[in-house]
Amino acid sequence: MFTKPVHILLVEDSPTDACLVQELLKAGTNGNADVVWARNLTDAMGQMTQRRFDVVISDLNLDKSWGLNTLHNIMGRVPHLPVVVISGMEDEMLRLDTIRHGAQAYLLKWQFDSKQLVGTLQKAILRKKVEETILAT
Repeated sequence: MFTKPVHILLVEDSPTDACLVQELLKAGTNGNADVVWARNLTDAMGQMTQRRFDVVISDLNLDKSWGLNTLHNIMGRVPHLPVVVISGMEDEMLRLDTIRHGAQAYLLKWQFDSKQLVGTLQKAILRKKVEETILAT
């Protein structure tokens, strides 16, 4: 569980999926998550310039952005932030490519509960901090 509020950008074009992820985060953090929902990549890019986030959760397939292109666009804008991908695509090669291209984790939609989601976010944030520290030395 997070000991202080965590600021999360959720990039998801499905209102149903976004609502479910938000509910899982609310339950898993005892309300200690500030979640901003962006419905598309354009909205997400705008949010990234207006606010400070600790982590990004993103689907790969959005309106006008698909697959690794989505990940590259997000990471290009906020390379210092950990990105956790949630996807409905059960494709092992895509999962591996996503991790190779910098995502901290790849979760299949609705094959995780609130505890797993929050644990994944905590690990992603910590792993990204360690990476940044190593790169700085």
